[in-house]
Amino acid sequence: MLSLIYVSRMMMRSNEQAVAELARRAELANSRLGITGLLLWNSLHFMQLLEGEGQHVMDVMTRIANDPRHTDIVYLRTEERATRECPDWGMQAQLSPLTGAGALSGFAEALPATLATDTRILFTSFASALRPAMA
Repeated sequence: MLSLIYVSRMMMRSNEQAVAELARRAELANSRLGITGLLLWNSLHFMQLLEGEGQHVMDVMTRIANDPRHTDIVYLRTEERATRECPDWGMQAQLSPLTGAGALSGFAEALPATLATDTRILFTSFASALRPAMA
């Protein structure tokens, strides 16, 4: 099973509702292909984990790369893994930046228990990196 994580810069300003709707549509499309994962948005960038059959994951990634809302795509991981990290998540969306006492702990606790340590570190670091004053 292919596990792919990328980060991209968002080309236009958006809001949480629009990104939540994007994630909802992605979940519907991805579930038909057997793709699971996690989408994180911090008001400037996306980080996404896609996992599933290799060709399906790469087809989705090609669509993302051609989407005018994304630019500056950086691949953090493209590797075969034995098991899914988000087996029950069609495409769970998490929105950040995280603010307030305990926000990062709450975010980390909401991640699947099956998430590998390296993936958990990537996503929690990304989620906590941007502060509202920087957005």
